[in-house]
Amino acid sequence: DSPLDGVPVFLQGSTPETLKEKGIPEHMIGIWGQQEYRLGFGITTWYDRLQQFTFPSSFVTLTEDEVMAIIDEGNIIHDNKADTCSYDDIMLSDANRNVLESLIVRFDDAMDRFKSKGCFVKLNSRSPKDVILNDVDSRAVIISSIKECLSLHYCNDDDHDGDDDGHEQGRLLGQYVLDGFLTGLSRTLHVHDGRSALMLLLLSRGRIHDDLQVVSRLLEYGFDRPVVVFREWDDDVASNSSACEYRCFVVNNRLTAASQYDYLSFHPDLIERRKQIEEDILHFFESVLRNALRSHTTYIFDLYYSPDRTIKLIELNSFESWTGACLFSWNLDNHLLLHGPFELRLRTVPADEDLMDMIPKAWRDTIVEELPDYFENNSKDDPGHTPKKEEN
Repeated sequence: DSPLDGVPVFLQGSTPETLKEKGIPEHMIGIWGQQEYRLGFGITTWYDRLQQFTFPSSFVTLTEDEVMAIIDEGNIIHDNKADTCSYDDIMLSDANRNVLESLIVRFDDAMDRFKSKGCFVKLNSRSPKDVILNDVDSRAVIISSIKECLSLHYCNDDDHDGDDDGHEQGRLLGQYVLDGFLTGLSRTLHVHDGRSALMLLLLSRGRIHDDLQVVSRLLEYGFDRPVVVFREWDDDVASNSSACEYRCFVVNNRLTAASQYDYLSFHPDLIERRKQIEEDILHFFESVLRNALRSHTTYIFDLYYSPDRTIKLIELNSFESWTGACLFSWNLDNHLLLHGPFELRLRTVPADEDLMDMIPKAWRDTIVEELPDYFENNSKDDPGHTPKKEEN
């Protein structure tokens, strides 16, 4: 699956032959290699070398019993179609109660250093960002985030200069609503205690559950146990990620390309600052990452580039088509991603599609109801971009 010819399948010295000698069944060797490769870019492999350039973090290594308890209880929540966001509302099985209560204590200990700011919780592989909380408090956070984004960026008035201007206003409305929605979702993942952190792991069916399920099959053969990562919360990052996050591509310790991470959002100021952004990203790679990550050689990294030009490393990812290419294409831009020359891609025009359509329908209806002034004005200018309720 990797677009890179000769990419190492095993990063920790394993080969199919050595795995067979360890007693790993032949049908598990491919899965082992895939997981070993991807987890070779996890934060625990580089955090000690780059602490000053990333977010303060703490780590909890899960036991096999804890892995299985999270999988089991997550399955029960999913099978019961529970629409709960509270740990207190779930009925834990007797077999898993003590295991998870002890894990909560370990989570609380790991989070203690971040008490004043709270945390973002994730596995060493992926985060639970597929969780869309739907309780009263979470809805308030999301609607508030959308209002905040609209008030900062969107001109809501009737004085448009013709149909073209109105059409663009309609497209930008969808963009800013989506930006605010995603900011709100990020803020609902802001946790302050071990129970809330565990609940996110239990509810993440498509990411946390899947990752733990795969690794659980390898643990009996000696595979590294999963690690839960707690990262100090930074609300500036949550608020500005649409315009400030970039995905960068490195091949043989050479930066070949970078892209605006939120490839659907149009930010004219980024185009105006393109040259400065390019220079700062290249300088960060050359002065910080190239030597610190020389052992990784080929990888993808995400960074946060703040309005004051401070750069923080968010994470590393495996160099393969499983990792999104943002404004690049693994097929059409394969040669550029592998060989350069370096190119920074930014969205230069608003997206043609209505970005409101990327928001789940139930949430679109809620947003329109909560923000009627925006959508009433927008419908007069550009009816095609007005989210409409569908008939049941």
